[in-house]
Amino acid sequence: MITLRDFFILHGQAVGQERTVKPFHDLIFTRLTQVILGQLPNGKKNLSISLPPRHGKTLISQDFLLFTMGLFPNSNNIIISYSSDLALRTISAVRNVIQEKWYTDLFGTLVDSSCINKADLFTTRMGGQLYSAGIGGGIAGYGAGVKNQAYGGCIILDDVLKSQDAKSNTEREKVNMLFTDSIISRTNTSNTPIILIMQRLHKYDLVGYLEENFEDDWEFLQIPAIGNDGKA
Repeated sequence: MITLRDFFILHGQAVGQERTVKPFHDLIFTRLTQVILGQLPNGKKNLSISLPPRHGKTLISQDFLLFTMGLFPNSNNIIISYSSDLALRTISAVRNVIQEKWYTDLFGTLVDSSCINKADLFTTRMGGQLYSAGIGGGIAGYGAGVKNQAYGGCIILDDVLKSQDAKSNTEREKVNMLFTDSIISRTNTSNTPIILIMQRLHKYDLVGYLEENFEDDWEFLQIPAIGNDGKA
């Protein structure tokens, strides 16, 4: 059985871009695999990953979706970013890869002419879907997860706070309240996970908000810019 780590490397080889897996990548892959298996420490369901810029946040988000949709083609997924443009770039990248030969050789054909194909949504032949939105965009009518299935999809929050907004109490509070008032209600089942992946921007950004208010539900993985050996 191919692992998420294997898939990350294989994707790089398929597009002619060799990917070096660092120890912190392995930590992330381990936690993400635990999300799929429902085996995060202490029975927690959701995962927060904090890491510095240019450490592969978006690539990891895309490959997690590609990997899980290949294994669970009926899964329902939502990806949310700080802007609709960023979210649209992610869904476009995922949709393009799913149609490439190396991917269909690995997982089979997931999409064809009968599938819904919009800028912010595509579906699979097996009833799965991926929907994208900006943090302030509408996600009413869409949900993540499949009932009566151990893993049926997730919500990924990929950089939901712009760096220039981090110092604004109003902007931080808007993101935090959107999580509580809207995003958290978009899970179709009680075991549908939410994955937050972002750089820390403020003590009271969404990671800090979750640590203070939802600690029992979340596993927090912090990847520092400087390692214990003093190196980047």
